[in-house]
Amino acid sequence: MDDLLALISETSTRFRPKDAVLLKRGLEAASLFGKASPSDRLRVVESVSSDLRKKLLAISGFMAEEALNDGGERWIEGAVVMHVIEDFDDYRENFRRLALVNFAADRIGVRLEDVIDRVGKMGTARSFGYLGDFCRRDRSLNGLGSFGVRVEQVGARWRFVPGANP
Repeated sequence: MDDLLALISETSTRFRPKDAVLLKRGLEAASLFGKASPSDRLRVVESVSSDLRKKLLAISGFMAEEALNDGGERWIEGAVVMHVIEDFDDYRENFRRLALVNFAADRIGVRLEDVIDRVGKMGTARSFGYLGDFCRRDRSLNGLGSFGVRVEQVGARWRFVPGANP
């Protein structure tokens, strides 16, 4: 797990990935995190640096895009686990990325609440609480437009892009 997080921390997330390497590493990290003992998961959460937190949130957004393009629920689960590992350092940034995950989940027919029930408990009470807060908010507050984001198709692929300000 530490090796995967180190690989992720060394990878640039400034631009959309050109291949699936980063996303596969993210899925693998999510899977390993899920299989780890509660004490090991807590150790991982406590060791995440500020720079890695930003990368985990970016990966969550890229996973939401991949869910739109691939239709796989695993991307939604992986995206939520990125938030669990990041532990809601700034819940506003998390909510912004969760809006992308929520949109993708709705689009592919996955209930985000069910995913959160399954994987949210892997993290701290803090992250589980914020995930619940996001789900309990009025749906209009969790829409892409509320965060100045929209979805567009480029070629055969969907992606999130800046939109009109709310």
